Amino acid sequence: MKIIHTADWHLGQRFYNNDRTEEHKHFFEWLIDQIKENDVDVLLAAGDIFDIYNPSNIVLSQYYDFIVDLTRQIPKLQVIIIAGNHDSARIEVDKILLETVFPFSIVGTIDDYNNIDLDKHIIPLRNRTNGEIEAVCLAVPYLSSSDRIKPVFTKLIDAAKEKYSGLPLIAMGHFYATGAEIAEKHSERVVVGGIDSVELNDYDIDNSVIYTALGHIHKSQKVNKKDNIRYSGSPIPLSFSEINYNHGVNLIEIDKNNNSKLIFNRLEYIPKIKLISIPKDTYKTFKEVIEDLKEYNGSEKGYLQIKVKANEEINRNQIDEIIKDKNLIFCRADVEPVNIIENNMKSEIQDMEQFEELTPMKFFEKLLNDKHEQIENDCKSKNIDIEDLKKVFESIVDEVKGE
Repeated sequence: MKIIHTADWHLGQRFYNNDRTEEHKHFFEWLIDQIKENDVDVLLAAGDIFDIYNPSNIVLSQYYDFIVDLTRQIPKLQVIIIAGNHDSARIEVDKILLETVFPFSIVGTIDDYNNIDLDKHIIPLRNRTNGEIEAVCLAVPYLSSSDRIKPVFTKLIDAAKEKYSGLPLIAMGHFYATGAEIAEKHSERVVVGGIDSVELNDYDIDNSVIYTALGHIHKSQKVNKKDNIRYSGSPIPLSFSEINYNHGVNLIEIDKNNNSKLIFNRLEYIPKIKLISIPKDTYKTFKEVIEDLKEYNGSEKGYLQIKVKANEEINRNQIDEIIKDKNLIFCRADVEPVNIIENNMKSEIQDMEQFEELTPMKFFEKLLNDKHEQIENDCKSKNIDIEDLKKVFESIVDEVKGE
């Protein structure tokens, strides 16, 4: 049995207000080709199919077009889709239709944690050639609390062992697994070490399960150096922090003669539009960046960021004039950061424990103190009291926590 593991498509995402429909279309065409070429039996999509909870009609049309195209070309392909934190229960809106018409399983929610619908989350995987059950998928959508993940997987593993004794188990989830690597300026919007962090060694997922197909982290990787616990990564880059990521899908094969043996292959995908950074690894003056832009002779279409030293004046018109014939789309200027913690708070934060105690309000108050004169003058000119400013900030923090 052959299975492709993918995740984090983020259909509908706009990259610095650039529409990405053609990029996703390019990926879908490539994915269908890979499924056919490798004679794949099952496709697993581990969450964040859509970038937002309410995708536009255009985005939904692309999703449905892909489904129709996929099933027309590979009619017996089994597809399992779970919800991520971006699309959540939205993907279950079409559940009845898709599962009735196509060999799909859509898992967007757990309806009752006290009485889990085992048939919904324990899905037998069938060989596309003869329809025989050769493995079992434990499909768990994104859960708002990591405390729920362990008991859910434990219950599913025990039930699957009893019902499908001897068959290999494949877990599928959407969360941040402790030990996974993310970008320094990550775009995954995960909570590292908090509510979204899961320690896989705490339960039996890595012992009873031959492969764990994860979504949520956009960088393809294995977790804690374990070959059978992996993120597929996103098919296209979703921020410039992902500029050096390798994109693609995971192809796994279960040995029919030894169903505990797994063969892993990475199928690399080259996105239709690349990310280009000028310069690549450092910051330069705007004048130096302009000279590098003039010398750039790449022919491939790319999204462009420039890396500029702090306090440099940036002339957007000059950039546009240079790149108009270079097949580049200007997106952003990455200005060399001024490290507030290192420069202004080094003496006050001696270790990680103290850093973790630094609440948003304490950090904000420190910023007010460090820039007291500037902020005080600004407040006076606008007839604003600094204490009122603190109250506004506190309300913003509360709103963010609520969301």
